[in-house]
Amino acid sequence: MEFKPKNHKAVGERSEAIIMGKLAEIGYGVLKPMSDNLRYDLMIEDAEGKLWRIQCKTGWLRNDGDYIEFATCSSYYHTKAGRTSHGRKDYFGQIDYFAVYSPDTKKYTWYPSDM
Repeated sequence: MEFKPKNHKAVGERSEAIIMGKLAEIGYGVLKPMSDNLRYDLMIEDAEGKLWRIQCKTGWLRNDGDYIEFATCSSYYHTKAGRTSHGRKDYFGQIDYFAVYSPDTKKYTWYPSDM
């Protein structure tokens, strides 16, 4: 029996943990920020010591399995002094790669942030 998280945050945390494990397995150093207020979820270090900012996403099969779709921006909701604002913000210039895990295929892949 497979465990399926019931809310969006839990789904994202599961994808992030799987991606971190896969990156460590193939030899990257994986660094996790202390807070979740940064635009990237983790950093990786390659064999030459280069650091890359990674935004983890969950992707879903679409169009009868023709492609995997994922959000390339984040949503936000803020309430201050009784006023609520919301919107979407892209990651342009703030990350190097998207790492996308698909629960449908049980695989992950990379996409450059400037695609």
